[in-house]
Amino acid sequence: MTILSHGQNFEDVRLWRAFRDVACGRYLDIGTQDPVQDSVSLAFYERGWRGVHVEPTPAYAAAMRAARPDETVIEAAVSTAPGPIRLFEIPETGLSTGIAAIAERHAGNGWTCREITVPTVTLAGLFDLMGSDPIHWLKIDVEGMEADVLASWGDHPARPAALVIEATAPTTQDPTHHDWHALVTDRGYIDVLFDGLSRYFVHESHAHRGADLALAPNVFDGFHVGPTHFTAKALARQQETERAAAHGAWAAEREASAARHHAEMAAAQAEAESARADAVAARAEMAAAQAEAESARADAVAAHAEMAAARTEAAQLAERLAAEAQAHAAAIAVVQARLEGQEQLAATRAQALTAAEASIAELQDLRLDQSRETGRLEGLLAATQQQAAALASEVARLQDHIAWRERLLQQAAALLAAMPRPLPGWRAHLAIKAHARAVAGHQGAIARWQVDSLAGTPAGLSQGAELTLASQGVADPQGIHGGFDTMESDGPITSVPRLLAPHDREFIRTAYQSVLGRAPDPDGEAHFLGHLRAGVHKLTILRHLRQSDEGRAFIPGVAGLDRAIRRHRRANLPVIGALFRLFTGAEGNGATHRQLRILANDLGRMRGEQVGLAAMVQQLAQRPVVVAEAAPAPAPPPPPAWAVQPPRLDPGPMPETFDSTERRLLSSLRLFALTRGAPS
Repeated sequence: MTILSHGQNFEDVRLWRAFRDVACGRYLDIGTQDPVQDSVSLAFYERGWRGVHVEPTPAYAAAMRAARPDETVIEAAVSTAPGPIRLFEIPETGLSTGIAAIAERHAGNGWTCREITVPTVTLAGLFDLMGSDPIHWLKIDVEGMEADVLASWGDHPARPAALVIEATAPTTQDPTHHDWHALVTDRGYIDVLFDGLSRYFVHESHAHRGADLALAPNVFDGFHVGPTHFTAKALARQQETERAAAHGAWAAEREASAARHHAEMAAAQAEAESARADAVAARAEMAAAQAEAESARADAVAAHAEMAAARTEAAQLAERLAAEAQAHAAAIAVVQARLEGQEQLAATRAQALTAAEASIAELQDLRLDQSRETGRLEGLLAATQQQAAALASEVARLQDHIAWRERLLQQAAALLAAMPRPLPGWRAHLAIKAHARAVAGHQGAIARWQVDSLAGTPAGLSQGAELTLASQGVADPQGIHGGFDTMESDGPITSVPRLLAPHDREFIRTAYQSVLGRAPDPDGEAHFLGHLRAGVHKLTILRHLRQSDEGRAFIPGVAGLDRAIRRHRRANLPVIGALFRLFTGAEGNGATHRQLRILANDLGRMRGEQVGLAAMVQQLAQRPVVVAEAAPAPAPPPPPAWAVQPPRLDPGPMPETFDSTERRLLSSLRLFALTRGAPS
């Protein structure tokens, strides 16, 4: 259990190690001082221990009562002398003592000493107060009065299990235990440790705890110290300095930010005032340009598509304004819109207003330019419509290709459903030839299906069509050319099932990454891809990669890979391989097994292609048609049929998912291995 140590010299760490088996023990702390700083008992108090504290100085006794209201605090000195006695108090320290010579030395070192009188109790009286229950440890820290405290023990039979007694003169390393050592050992205690400040004793009845006390505090004790401990004071001061510096920097930054904010607000207000002045000037110029604007009415309307909206706004303000007044009202709206932040639209309208104010000739030039731009946009729109029609045609061809893939998947499902099942018992021997013919026929059907699936794509998706898609900027999804599945996640492969899950080219790339730590080279990829498409088991390919010089030098992160390779190799050994497959359900390398693996790989490849085709259809259907903002254009033609009736983007219902198909393939393969052994 981790504890927070407060003891000045890690006394609480040693005691906690020695008494960690005691749930709620008791202690007697003579010379308690502060309830937190240098406290030996606080760590025990926080874990349910309780005890008695003896502290003669009034300030520390009051602090202890406030911090530990459920413990007994005795404000007295422990001595053989009847009280009251003199006590030389050194405020806010643990150096208060009843010995005048020690107090004089402290005063000579600059400490403030104050003489007070305090009552006394004996150690025997404290034992009587605590009763007959065991006392697990006793600590004595009385600044040179240790011998007097121990002498007050008398002949009382109480024997705390462990004693911790300060054994050096105050503020020095001079030993003092020779004055009282015999008073302890004569009562059956064993001296087990001197830590440089205190001596530790265990009673002979608890000698087994001595080794735990003698061991120095170390990393295995699992403790840490509080901010008041002497080992942490420098760090605490540093942290306080850093906090103060951070707070000062934060305050300075806050003031600077406020100043910047005020400056920005002032600049914004000045800009607003300037904009208002511009608006007033524009209204004045509008009156002067009213006569000229009358003759430029038609040209202004053709110059910009938004002039109609400006004319409507001007009519609401004053019906008696002419056509040019409408154009200038639009300019006023532009200025107001600029105040709201729409700088780009304001610049466009300001250019139109400047052109209208300049001269009728400039408006005519602008009209000619816009006419040419309108012609260019019409040509661009026609080209865009042609491109959209081409994309619609490609979507239709892709949908035809998806339908062809769906038919192949339905044929594969039918082949799986029609796979001959071996007859149980004696009927299998009677019908063995018929069953063999059925198996051969089924294998022939699988081979024909494979030829159909590898014969190429139907006419609906030619190579020219794919090149057309590429020229139109349609990205090629991963599956349309690669024909492989994607992994479930981008994380590293750490298990054999995940390594064996991909198909076709994706499996070869995954195997290279997992076993060799790199992408496959073209020759190696083509070599092993041919093996995989010929029905070679994936574990056989992994074994070849693993046994290569590069594979032996690389450490794969796939758990159980070598074990799976060894099991597969045993399952294909002569004679014993059949027995191994019979008991483990492993796959063999017969013709039927190879055909089933070819079928499973083709299904995986086709599934990847179908997903890629669906993604390409989705991308084509969602491709936006860009229509640029410009001068008024002719009314758009009616949308093409492909836009009114969007193409179907999903590949449609499949006869069964690829995962279930693969599971049926593997189940059939295991059933065949269990009933027939290695097929020929």
